[in-house]
Amino acid sequence: MDPVTNSYSTEDLGWHTYLNQDEWKAMMERIDQGLPPTEGNLVDESTGTVIATAGADAVDATVKTNWIAVQNGTTTAGLAFTAAEQLQASNFINAVADATDPGGFEQTLIIPYSSSLNYEAQQIQQVLGCGKIIEDDGTYSFSGSFLVIIGADYTPPATTSDSSSSSSSSGSSSS
Repeated sequence: MDPVTNSYSTEDLGWHTYLNQDEWKAMMERIDQGLPPTEGNLVDESTGTVIATAGADAVDATVKTNWIAVQNGTTTAGLAFTAAEQLQASNFINAVADATDPGGFEQTLIIPYSSSLNYEAQQIQQVLGCGKIIEDDGTYSFSGSFLVIIGADYTPPATTSDSSSSSSSSGSSSS
């Protein structure tokens, strides 16, 4: 899919861009459906440069080394540990469950040490599937690059044992 075509004119010695209406329409229909603009990677055939990625190829697989302290802000035991493991599985290798239990948080908070870390804070938010990114105004004491306080809005990822026990209990029985 190439929604535009670029060509160089020897008449006016300039580059011109032309819209390929059918391909543009197809791309916009994918976007309207919440899909990536293309079904696969777009690669410049002359240079081999990847111009756009789609689907699983678009995932940022970079190992992130900033320290993340994860605290449980709920009464549900083990959520800080679960969220830290979830972040580690997504290449946030220094996500650590912190024993501090502030409690009483309805919403997960993601607090970067500096606003220069906001992009990575958004990645943390995406991995956890929830959270509000707030500026560090000194209210919370933490060491490292991020403090994540897990709130009641956090849903831990399903585990293999969760799915196998639910499927075995949903079968029919005969008596």
